[in-house]
Amino acid sequence: MSRKKMKTKHSSGKQKPAAKAPSIIWPSTASVFGPFTKDDPAPAARILLKTPQSLELGGSNAKARIVGTEELIDLHDAVGGGPVIPERVAYVFFEIESLADGETTIGCGADYWMQWWVNGKPAFDTLPGGNGSNNYSVKAHQFKAELNKGTNCLVVKVRGGGSGFCVAAGGPREIEAAGDWRRLENGNVIPTKTYSDQPFIVTADDGAWVCCVTTCSGEEGDPGQHIVTMRSFDRGKTWSEPVAVEPADGPEASYAVMLKAPSGRIFIFYNHNTDRVPEVKSHDGKTVFKRVDSLGHFVLKYSDDHGKSWSKKRFDIPFRLFDCDRENVYGGKICFFWNVGRAFTIDDAAYVPLIKIGKMGRGFFAQSEGTLLRSPNLLTAKDLSQVTWETLPEGDIGLRTPPGGGPISEEQSYTVLSDKSIYAVYRTIDGHPVEAYSRDGGRHWTQPRYMQYPDGSRVKHPRAANFVWRCENGKFLYWFHNHGGRHLASRSNVCEIAYNNRNPVWVLGGVEADSPDGKIIRWGQPDILLYNDDPLIKMSYPDLAEADGEYYVTETQKTTARVHKIPKSFLEKLWNAAAGIPIPTPVPRLNCMEPGASVKAPGLPVLFEKDLQTADGRGVHTRRGFGFELRLRSDAKSGILLDGMNSEGNGFSLDVTADGRLELFMGDGQCESRCVSEPLLKSGIENHLVVNVDGGPGIVSFIANGKFCDGGDDRQFGWSRYNPWLQRIDFAGEWKLGGAVKSLRLYGRPLLSAEALTRSII
Repeated sequence: MSRKKMKTKHSSGKQKPAAKAPSIIWPSTASVFGPFTKDDPAPAARILLKTPQSLELGGSNAKARIVGTEELIDLHDAVGGGPVIPERVAYVFFEIESLADGETTIGCGADYWMQWWVNGKPAFDTLPGGNGSNNYSVKAHQFKAELNKGTNCLVVKVRGGGSGFCVAAGGPREIEAAGDWRRLENGNVIPTKTYSDQPFIVTADDGAWVCCVTTCSGEEGDPGQHIVTMRSFDRGKTWSEPVAVEPADGPEASYAVMLKAPSGRIFIFYNHNTDRVPEVKSHDGKTVFKRVDSLGHFVLKYSDDHGKSWSKKRFDIPFRLFDCDRENVYGGKICFFWNVGRAFTIDDAAYVPLIKIGKMGRGFFAQSEGTLLRSPNLLTAKDLSQVTWETLPEGDIGLRTPPGGGPISEEQSYTVLSDKSIYAVYRTIDGHPVEAYSRDGGRHWTQPRYMQYPDGSRVKHPRAANFVWRCENGKFLYWFHNHGGRHLASRSNVCEIAYNNRNPVWVLGGVEADSPDGKIIRWGQPDILLYNDDPLIKMSYPDLAEADGEYYVTETQKTTARVHKIPKSFLEKLWNAAAGIPIPTPVPRLNCMEPGASVKAPGLPVLFEKDLQTADGRGVHTRRGFGFELRLRSDAKSGILLDGMNSEGNGFSLDVTADGRLELFMGDGQCESRCVSEPLLKSGIENHLVVNVDGGPGIVSFIANGKFCDGGDDRQFGWSRYNPWLQRIDFAGEWKLGGAVKSLRLYGRPLLSAEALTRSII
């Protein structure tokens, strides 16, 4: 990506808060009627006031077919399939619940002409020019609709094109979530120089978001690295001009975190190379590092005007030497450290994480461990020179890996549970993150262990930041990258390569649970949170912000920082699954319960197609996807589960290999992809399997019996990327089910792991 400075709109004045989205409930299903012809008359207005059981137009009578609304509605399948008839017509009835009278926004797109009525009155149409593009999402067109309190009937007439026949519709929330909110570029840019790191946020008492960023005109660690802050009143859409906490021409100042006191004062903590150390030796004395941003003094400044300016005076934070400090190459006279973890409070005490570095060497940091700096009076002291600090845990050793683990234990992220227990999670080069609990305010910790799912299997993660947050509702989110394991940890160059593969970002939802020792976090299964089309782009160092019941995540790819709004409904599904609460799944486009049957192919979305909005007709990823859900007989063995190939060998097939792996083949005659899972078939049970083809990040993943398949001990990655130039796999007129298949469902989008967990126990 270009390192040119991003041009971003700035605003220094206070802005009016954005209007809240109208309170409407978009239905999960709609009723489709058809096919009709373009010459058939439109229904009478009275018929458009309520969904009928059948619709008669021009001598044709069609009964209602129920379809799901969570994805693009394929009207060709909904009205019976068969040969493509240009300009065929279908009517779709949506019954919308509004909590009050008023105007709302409806988003819609159709292939290719459409006409809308709201409670029997004409509201919008694209009859003169059609959809105008091949964007058939809810963002293609928008119109205003006057709704009454209670149930409202919205009807759209769609006239299909020469080959396509589909429609999408939604209200304000659906519009906001459309276009794949997970894609990195869909976030709002936080303005910085060419280097951008740790975009962390606190909410000031005047309502502004205050964001601190480590930045410079070069790359990470270059001279001139310093810290700036900026403010936003519109949830990160625009920002005030940056304010320097430390000047660019001063000593390196890096890796800031903030904490707001009950008084409204905001503290900012960071590394400062106060003594202007120009270089440091590696632990073996053979190498010299010119990068000096992870040493010196750990300091703080404060703001009493909501982050508009910062104190001129800088205050040193003393910390106690540990064994790793005394044993470093300078015997503790120079200490190495940094921080990425969010500061927090328990009762009246402030806690600030500090990551100690014992050795500089391979991978830059060759030995590391976690500590906490606790102050009992920072939040209330009038004279900051009188503030006291203690270094935790007690003793001379910080948070390290479990016995037998590697030397890297860093970037500890902490959160506080309802019983005031502290939970810590941190990265390693062992292929797994580590977790530990403290029941006495950080003085002592449980024996660190590799982070686990409820079934005892280990979470996988490389040498990348992994963050845990407790949300205002008391539930938890965990940011990680969902690969690693022994296949990563055993590589001879793991110190260096474990930094790679930070795309996509995955997330776990967590809820509190009881244990004999106190509260613990019970985690769900992984789902994708953010991605970039380029697999080599690395996004990391996030923060979570909440405002008016909505959720936002920041991140950086080290050149561009962004803010992303995360749909509340997505997070609620993760939390409900972690708590064992059933989650409604989308309406399937196919539901077959005939083992060995041949079924009429319901149609699959195009993955890559010509962009009709460009003069040269270049390709565009549709970002659509689908999910297969299968239940197998208890005596299932290797063989074909689902055959969607045509006579020319184009299409897809899903097989079970001799050693119990799932294998998905997809091909369009030009491109092929073959995605294989780890062994997952269990003998003696009716296996429940989900295969997702996610057209956003271009990833195939497998879920078996309610558990996401992350590769286990078999491989570093459980998920895989399919060929990005694969255009379509919808070639066969019929699909053939293997005899081991008890049932097959097809969904018009990938199932979340949270949804698959629910389905696995039905």
